[in-house]
Amino acid sequence: MDWQSDLSALLDRRLFTISGTVTTVGSALAIVAILVATHLIARSMRQVAARIFKRHRIDDDIAVQTTATVLQVVVWLVGIEIVLHLLGIRLATLFATTGALALGAGFAIKNVVENWISGITLRMSQTIRPGDVIVIDDRWLTVKKIGMRTTDALTFDDEEVMIPNGLVTQSIVTNLTRHDSRYRLEAKVGVSYDPDLDLVRRTLETTVNGLEWRSHTQEPAVYLTEFAASSVRYTVHVWIDDVRHALKPASDLHEAIWRDLEQAGITIALPQLDVHLDPPSGGKTD
Repeated sequence: MDWQSDLSALLDRRLFTISGTVTTVGSALAIVAILVATHLIARSMRQVAARIFKRHRIDDDIAVQTTATVLQVVVWLVGIEIVLHLLGIRLATLFATTGALALGAGFAIKNVVENWISGITLRMSQTIRPGDVIVIDDRWLTVKKIGMRTTDALTFDDEEVMIPNGLVTQSIVTNLTRHDSRYRLEAKVGVSYDPDLDLVRRTLETTVNGLEWRSHTQEPAVYLTEFAASSVRYTVHVWIDDVRHALKPASDLHEAIWRDLEQAGITIALPQLDVHLDPPSGGKTD
């Protein structure tokens, strides 16, 4: 038919040539279709991310948005690669001509990309969440927000700190509230060798059992841990229900131990050194 031949001629009409690849009206329409399809698929990535998080029972809108953004970028990269291939532009040749620039840019954004990916990992794994109390490098922190680049936290001295997400994922992190908020307080005390050990144990056990604020989900414990040079050392363990308020109970525990040992006549030992002066052997004495 004439209309079929006319349409075929129209689709085969040359528009331009890039690197020996001829772009016709037909290939131009294909490129437009690919871009439209890429746009539609990228838009649906939020629903895909939401279904993934719902399947894993994770309720985090920011994490959904972050994951959707990553998926959209991947979809657009694939779509643009196909379009460039149809136009005759080879990415390998493009990267070869701009290799030095790409290398420099890669080093410049390395930390940014690392922190961004680490932020996504933290959100998806849910090992650390806002409100958790964590310990990093012996610093106690309350997590406020896990952002795209940094994790915002508050120290127990009410100092706001921003930690790069990459540092959080690469460090040894202790999450004190991942499963529950209970926490074990520890107090160490050394007493002299003079008092009876049974008296010391009874006094310490009476002290910890009489603490009104301690958790009753687990019993306190008293351990004799060392016979040191100038003291007998004990370790006391007491549990509290909320680690977020650990400072005040820790102080109260030490004060109660001090007070009850004093009332029982038990001396808290201080480090001491005995020096004996002997006359030199074979010397004359007056």
